[in-house]
Formats: sequence, structure tokens, C-alpha cells
Amino acid sequence: MRPTTWAPQASVVVGDLETMGEAALASASHAVVHAPHGGEGGLARAEALGLDHSSAETSLSSVDLAILLAHAGGAEVIVTVGVESRLMDFLESPQADAAGTFLARLTAGGTLVDASTLALVYRHRYSAWTLVTMLTAGVLALGAAIWVTPGGREWVENGWTALTSWIGGN
Repeated sequence: MRPTTWAPQASVVVGDLETMGEAALASASHAVVHAPHGGEGGLARAEALGLDHSSAETSLSSVDLAILLAHAGGAEVIVTVGVESRLMDFLESPQADAAGTFLARLTAGGTLVDASTLALVYRHRYSAWTLVTMLTAGVLALGAAIWVTPGGREWVENGWTALTSWIGGN
């Protein structure tokens, strides 16, 4: 069985196009080719696929460049997925990368949200008492609906008679 892949609809992709999947590139309307440590970074692949593309010459990481581009583009919220966001991750990164990461985080400020944080904010938590009450109300509503229908009352009475005779032994 072949696994199915899902790619979000993207307007712009940023990074080394040599390592990006076909689905991500196919959904992009524009690509920013970026190889922070030198190299072509997929420029030939972008041209071969006929992608509308531009190139970025910077020592920032592709993630930091994407955050800055989204902020400069007027994004109200920038949600990152799989990006290191803890203070310890920032402090343990190499000195050259830390400056760019700090710049990107400082510039994006309050618009930058980690996906795991967003999931915690929007997770609905219901107590057991609420779930029992909702389930009881649903069962009572279903019972009332069956009881008021012409065939439903007879069905309930026949079912009750069968149940009591089976349990009680009349």
C-alpha cells in the first residue's frame, strides 16, 4: 500500500528546493531559493519545474528568512511547525545562527506562534460531568422522539414487554 501525502496550500516556499517534496513545490505560486551555507540550493530545480522564483543571498537560516518575509508581507499571525522555540534551544544553537534567530523572533514579535501552543489554546476540555449530562440529554431526546411517533410507541412497548419477560420470566 502506498502512503498518501498531504501538502498544505502554499503561496510561497522558502529554502533549499533540492530537499523539498514535489507536493510542496507544486502547491507554491512562488519560491524563494535559499542556501545559507553556499551552493545552488535548488535554483536549477526551480527553473526545470518552471516555478516563479527569486533568490535570497543571506546567512540567515531558511526558517528565519521565512519568518521575516512573512512579517514583511503583513502576516497577522505566523504559525511555526517544528521550529525550535524554547529558550534552551536558542541558547544552545551556534553563535552565528543565534543572531539571525534572535533578529527574526524580535522582529516578528507577537505575530509569531508555535503550533503546539496554538493547539493548547484551542483544545476543548470538557469535564466528565458535562459529558454525562450531554449523553443523558441526547438519550432522553431520542427516547422522546421515538415515543411520540406512531410506530415508535408500539415498538418501545413491545421491546419493554420482551425485556421484562426475558428478565422476569413471566
